[in-house]
Amino acid sequence: MRIGLVVEGICPGINNFIHTLTQRSEDTVIGFSKGWQGLYHDGALFMSIQTTVGFENLGGSILSSSSLKGVSKSWKYKMMHNLLRYRIDLLLVAGNEYSLSLVNELFSAGIRVIVIPSADFGLNIDSYRIGLDTVLNELSECIYRFKDLFRTSGRKIVLCMSSRFRSILEQVKNVHSFLSKEVSDQILVSWNEAFEDFDCLVKIDGILSASRPLKKDLLFAQDLAKAILSHSPLRGGTVITYNGNFEFLSLQSFQRAVLNNVEGGKT
Repeated sequence: MRIGLVVEGICPGINNFIHTLTQRSEDTVIGFSKGWQGLYHDGALFMSIQTTVGFENLGGSILSSSSLKGVSKSWKYKMMHNLLRYRIDLLLVAGNEYSLSLVNELFSAGIRVIVIPSADFGLNIDSYRIGLDTVLNELSECIYRFKDLFRTSGRKIVLCMSSRFRSILEQVKNVHSFLSKEVSDQILVSWNEAFEDFDCLVKIDGILSASRPLKKDLLFAQDLAKAILSHSPLRGGTVITYNGNFEFLSLQSFQRAVLNNVEGGKT
């Protein structure tokens, strides 16, 4: 079997996931650099132990990713062409909710796809996501460090992050005091309501993405890879969730669960 891999979200630990996948699988693993754009532009990389060793404990992704906002749905035909060209039997997508629409398109066209929710998966799901603990810890550290800089420098500092981190930010509020405001698809964090009259705007999505994975997320990535390889048969059109055990949900049932959480007011 040939396994394709696209990384489109923020998920510290994904390198260890790729390393474990190539280490334990007898199948061919082909990663596409720069996420969906790599699948479209034919950025295929044949993964092996040799290409992943030394990177397994590092942050970021050896495949790198890109913003799905720059990918048109009309690209799906070229993507399908490349998947067929490399004879991909199963496509793994580590991504956020923006990937779901394209995943649905590919699955409807006959491509077997499994979605792995990344830490920045912004929809309401009761599931541990790959890299979640690391992102939570790093976000807390960022707010602490920049709050201290705000106090000592006297400068009006505002942090900026994707609105997909809304639920994680709410958890950080239990530890740190700060003000937040949503503008379009971004969240601004400040300590003096200087959301417009600021001296320095710091975008921290890249910091969160590059964070060195905590041990919990490294182990989670290993277990996730093992769960995928041991799950038989590997069917497409599923989303992997984790609540103490890994569960493979159909796209339809997963989306219904998300909708029920939204209607029920869960965060």
